[in-house]
Amino acid sequence: MEPISAVIAALQNKKVFKKLKTQSKLDKLLSLLPPTLKDGVDFFYTKNDILFFALIHQMYKDEFKHNIQMILTLLGQIGFENITSIKYFVTNKAKIEKFKPKMIKYPQYIRQSYGIFDNLAKNRYVFEKFEQIRVLIKEKI
Repeated sequence: MEPISAVIAALQNKKVFKKLKTQSKLDKLLSLLPPTLKDGVDFFYTKNDILFFALIHQMYKDEFKHNIQMILTLLGQIGFENITSIKYFVTNKAKIEKFKPKMIKYPQYIRQSYGIFDNLAKNRYVFEKFEQIRVLIKEKI
């Protein structure tokens, strides 16, 4: 049985899955970018040998403007020789934040019972069960 990475690599090399291979290369490019550039990218795509970056804020345009040469060098190293230019723009749609649940810290449980109670059970079976509970409570103290 082949490992899953080998299966994915074989699928990416087929002509039918050309977009999958392109997207995996673009994901690799994004992982190689410095954090100042990576944080500003909303999404990216290629069209007619041009790589388009959609940015989340206007200030990232200056960062991309000063680092285009570095991005082109990274593209060459990854295997995007067909990309001739890079364009970037600020997306006009607000980014929707994913819901991140907050961890709730509950107060520490304070023991309420010390096993001191009257066993008023009339049934022998119920009486024995209450006594077992009393023993368990006293063991936990």
